[in-house]
Amino acid sequence: MNVIRGSFGTDAVTHETRTPVKELVYFNDNIIDVLYSIFVDHLGINPIYIPYNNDPGNPDEWDIEKANWLVNALVNNRVSTKIKASEILAEICQQFSITLWWNEREQKIKLSGSTIQLGNVEPILFNSDHNILSDSFSVVTKNRNRFTQMWVYYDKKNQSVGNDTDNYSALDIYVSADAENDNAYGRRMIKTVLSNWLDDTNAVIVPGIANRLIESDLQQAYDITFELDAADAQLLWAGEYCLLSNPAMPDEHGNIYIQKVHILQVSEVVPGHRYRYKGKSTVYDDLLTFGYFAFIAENTLIDYISSTEQEKDENWFLSDGANDFADGRPPYRLTG
Repeated sequence: MNVIRGSFGTDAVTHETRTPVKELVYFNDNIIDVLYSIFVDHLGINPIYIPYNNDPGNPDEWDIEKANWLVNALVNNRVSTKIKASEILAEICQQFSITLWWNEREQKIKLSGSTIQLGNVEPILFNSDHNILSDSFSVVTKNRNRFTQMWVYYDKKNQSVGNDTDNYSALDIYVSADAENDNAYGRRMIKTVLSNWLDDTNAVIVPGIANRLIESDLQQAYDITFELDAADAQLLWAGEYCLLSNPAMPDEHGNIYIQKVHILQVSEVVPGHRYRYKGKSTVYDDLLTFGYFAFIAENTLIDYISSTEQEKDENWFLSDGANDFADGRPPYRLTG
């Protein structure tokens, strides 16, 4: 092994014979490619279980998520081989708002780069009166202490020492002024993020990461578990979204409201008869407030009527005032 003193921010000092050297793995790629490498190259996962071609001309599911949400997420990091892969994956998912799960029916590792659903899609509603089996619903509130400021430290100075705030060259601070006023939380609550994946070469993506993190922390988040019988289980599976209504999830006024939930795990409790679902609430859960989401249409799309159903789902068009489109679809909504 060749060792170059002074690499990666370390001090170029002399060492005694047989001084131990930290072994690192260097990642310099899009964050999706980093995840693929961790699974395939370092964990030995067979690529057939990962729907990723790394080919925009022949996209699979991971390719589509990359193109929609993470195309600019180019990262640089050197990771010690002593760190558990589970810790690295958790750090990546937390900082880049990525969700990973195993889909048993398809035998694939699924990935979502956003909690936003594109298109005019309204998930199925399940509630305790009609679908959810008796005494099976439970909910855990995740972020009782919501944060109003996100402090993101990045561009690590010395790769050989720990994650202390003094060991980062850059700090960006993002504030939700509305959350700090007297009508909301009335005080400042800071969350610190130490990012080893970002440096001065990719600082442009820091605002997007910080805004995602602070937006998710300002929402009341739930981990949700419930069970369905075999008939209703045909309507919902891991990776899909549903709407849930239950007294255990009230709004700030104590009223029951409809919560949008991303299902991450499904297991058979009684084979062929009863299924347990585990999911999490999403940031964009209020359909009445947010409407549905799409990208602003490219100039190559001539007009709404001439577009395909998929193009209408994925692209944003202007309608005549608040009126529905000619085919009965509701208008798109512009939110900021």
